[in-house]
Amino acid sequence: AAYGIMGALIERNRTGQGRRIETSMIESTIAFAPDAFINYKRYGIDVGPLTRVSASQSYAWRCQDGKLLAIHMSSQPKFWEGLLTAIERPELNTHPDFNTRELRIANYTKLRAELAKTFATRPRAEWTQRLEAQDVPYAPVHNVPEVMDDPQVKHLDTFYKVQHPTEGEVWGVYPPVFIDGERPGPVAPPPVLTWSTSSSRRNWASAAALSPPPTTVKALVSAIACATVRV
Repeated sequence: AAYGIMGALIERNRTGQGRRIETSMIESTIAFAPDAFINYKRYGIDVGPLTRVSASQSYAWRCQDGKLLAIHMSSQPKFWEGLLTAIERPELNTHPDFNTRELRIANYTKLRAELAKTFATRPRAEWTQRLEAQDVPYAPVHNVPEVMDDPQVKHLDTFYKVQHPTEGEVWGVYPPVFIDGERPGPVAPPPVLTWSTSSSRRNWASAAALSPPPTTVKALVSAIACATVRV
């Protein structure tokens, strides 16, 4: 929808002609992952949960300190070879189940389990240093506190906090866009939502008149009429 609207705005500025833009959630979802459908029609591949990760040779393992680490070896032999050097497992390069990319795809779960045993022997920080030295694509899988403490996130100043007049300190996330190097405008605290107004009671009462069973909705209206809910 966003790029459709942008395209229509550009055309209107150029030609003066307006356009009607339509989209649907189902088509947007399909368009987000088209390869599954194309591969099914062209090659008869019935895509499953491991099809994509096995073909791309993507893995995530838990390290000795309990932290997760992900790697993505793609199709280039140098990444597989670099991984074996980093983890000191050169014998896997001649293993009959793993010595070609096709075999590593076919035996994905077996290779994942084998490498999991190795990654469980050292902390994540040490593995990242070893993978970095061998130019293996990797990324630490952060939990929420680790994301907020990440150096790049801190540099971008991704999170903000404002003082709400009644709710105190409120945290939020900036829109991930800079315009001319600046965030798009100041941030104000959100309004407090209440359900105890007379208009809300009238709306719920109308719903009660149209939607059975009336006793259930009536009880809900009564409860809302007596309470204020803040979110």
